[in-house]
Amino acid sequence: VVASVPEQRTLVAAAPPLTLSMLPPPTAKREEDEGAIAPPLKGTAYIFTLGLENAENELVDLCAGRGGAFAKISDKTIRGALSRLGAGEVQVISDVRQFSDPAAVGHLTRHLGTHPETMFRMVKMWGFDDWLRKLRMEVRKCAERSGCNEEVRIGIYCRSGKHRSVAGARFLEHCLQAEGWHCQVKHFSSEKGWAKTCRGTCEDCSGESPRVIHRDAALGEALRIWQGR
Repeated sequence: VVASVPEQRTLVAAAPPLTLSMLPPPTAKREEDEGAIAPPLKGTAYIFTLGLENAENELVDLCAGRGGAFAKISDKTIRGALSRLGAGEVQVISDVRQFSDPAAVGHLTRHLGTHPETMFRMVKMWGFDDWLRKLRMEVRKCAERSGCNEEVRIGIYCRSGKHRSVAGARFLEHCLQAEGWHCQVKHFSSEKGWAKTCRGTCEDCSGESPRVIHRDAALGEALRIWQGR
């Protein structure tokens, strides 16, 4: 069933220049951290991203009318689409359309969600803390229910599958790796949704430009939230 939801307000517009002072200072390193042992190796976390408007035919049909930005689609439907795409049984579903679309910042449209500016803006958006904490809780509950930490499958979706879901997957991957998970990431919109982007190969998205410091700061802030520091 498709239902309309109230039009969302764009949260990013005419944003100020990025500065690292926008984020809290990193937590001071304790002496015992210097010789800290790496977290025990857990299982594999499979992280899947997709865009409602291009990744899977049934989802595309459900978005007819107002489009993927506002279509209300159940987690069960998303799980079904992911299963048809070959993702297997996905336990955790996360909708990141609550965050403003980087398309509101024109030059970011040509890039993916791994662009340093996109990730830096996302981590500062209202609700990011709650989103990440909820995701952490759901992942840990999933691992507890299975009685072990062998495998967890997470699906993250947005409208087009190239900005918010990709950034969300990168944040999640970073946090899970810090806990000892081996992560595998699959972007189901890469073939149909990334045609007019750099496909992650530009200097900024690949992490080869000086701007990578902003992505590193965003990842550090996400890990701080994840770890409750």
